[in-house]
Amino acid sequence: MTVFLHNLTQSFRPFNLSAIKRFLSIDYKLTFNHIFSLIAFYLLTAVLLFSGIAKIIDPLPLLNTLKQITFLSTELQIIIATLLPVVEIGLAFLMLTKSKLKMVLPIVAMLFAAFLAFSIYGIFAGFGADCGCFGNVVKSSFGWGMIFRNTLFLVLSLVININAWKNQVNKQHIGGKNE
Repeated sequence: MTVFLHNLTQSFRPFNLSAIKRFLSIDYKLTFNHIFSLIAFYLLTAVLLFSGIAKIIDPLPLLNTLKQITFLSTELQIIIATLLPVVEIGLAFLMLTKSKLKMVLPIVAMLFAAFLAFSIYGIFAGFGADCGCFGNVVKSSFGWGMIFRNTLFLVLSLVININAWKNQVNKQHIGGKNE
């Protein structure tokens, strides 16, 4: 009986992390890489969600920016301005629910690569107005700051993809379902 009581008190001693881990059957292998991936994952999720909602609330800044692209037809500009926020919110929702991450994460990286390419194109094409990236909520004009921001988002999405690919199990890094 005393061994049982001793083990019980050892298991519930404050700050006895190994006992808590055994009790909860959770394997904690948090490294800097894991923590960085988690932060990047939720940051990009928040950016996509915020950006998509802002564009749905006020799509005109994005539409005005798309009108500056002369080789796109008006119909295609309207389709892009309509579908882009839906795609962003959909991807953010799939990331939040951690569904189909092996498919979603590469799409997110491609989306941020497209945003980076568009920001570079906008600078060299001479776009000077607000890009409409975040509707009218956050002013974001074409410039080197936009290129830096989109490069950062692309790098973060690539880090998440590399970590997920390297480990082949999304649950280890970002807690997702392995689908």
